[in-house]
Amino acid sequence: IILIFTFIYFGVILLSSLVLMMLGYSSLESVFMSASAEGTVGLSVIEPSSLHPLGKIVLMLNMLLGRLEILPFVTVGYVLYTEFVKRKQVI
Repeated sequence: IILIFTFIYFGVILLSSLVLMMLGYSSLESVFMSASAEGTVGLSVIEPSSLHPLGKIVLMLNMLLGRLEILPFVTVGYVLYTEFVKRKQVI
C-alpha cells in the first residue's frame, strides 16, 4: 500500500507540474510549486498573485490532496465508481 501511495503522490505532482508547464512556467518552477503545494509547505518561487487562474486551481487541488491525504480521495472515487457501475447494471 505504501508503493501505491507513493506512486499516486508522485503522479499527482507530475500531472500538476505538466499543467503548470503548459501554462508557460519553467519545469523547475512547476515541479517546485507542485511539490510545495502538495506537501503543504508554503514555499513558492512564483508570485501566487501572478499565477494563471488554472494554475491557482491546480495548486489548490494539490493543497487539498496534500492536507487530506490522497488515499481517502482514491477510496471515495472507488466507492462512487462501484456504485455507478452497480446502478448501471440494474438499469
